[in-house]
Amino acid sequence: MITQFAAVIMRLEDCDQGLSDHSVYFPNGPPNIPVWLVESNNMVSVAWERKATSASLQGQGLVSVYAELLRHRHIQTHCDHFAGSLNVVADDISRNDFSLSFSARIEKLCKEHPMLSALDFFLPSPKLLQLLTLRLFSRLNPVSCLLPTQLGQFLPVDSTTSISVVL
Repeated sequence: MITQFAAVIMRLEDCDQGLSDHSVYFPNGPPNIPVWLVESNNMVSVAWERKATSASLQGQGLVSVYAELLRHRHIQTHCDHFAGSLNVVADDISRNDFSLSFSARIEKLCKEHPMLSALDFFLPSPKLLQLLTLRLFSRLNPVSCLLPTQLGQFLPVDSTTSISVVL
C-alpha cells in the first residue's frame, strides 16, 4: 500500500510538472484534494490503511513512512475490501508462472489481459525501497523519517523486460 501511495503521489507530481496530462486522470480538472481509492482483497491491508497504526515496531516504522507520504501531498485516502473472486487481474499478476522469464510473464499477462499493455509500471526508487527496508527491519527509529526526493518513476509495460530490483 505504501508503494501504491508513492505511485499516486508521483503521478500527481508528473501532472503538476506537465509530464502527464491531467485531463486523462481528471477530465473535469484536478481536485483540490484528490481521493485515492484503494480496493484490496487483503483485509489486513484494509484495516491497516483505515487506522494507520501498529503495535509492532516494524509496523510503526512503516507507519512513519506512510505518515510522511501523507504530509508530502494532501490526498484523501479511502480503502475498501474487494472480494478475492473479483480480483482476477491482480491474482493473475501475482500468481503467474514464475518459471518463465520476466519478459515472457509480461507477454503472457498482456495476451490474457490486453488492457495491461496500455498501462504503465511504477518502479519505486532504490532510495524508497531502502527506506522501507530500514524502517521494516530496524528497531523503532526516533529520528524522523525523511522521504527521498525521488519516490520512483513510471515506465511503459513493454520497457519492464529487464528490470530487477535489489533491496
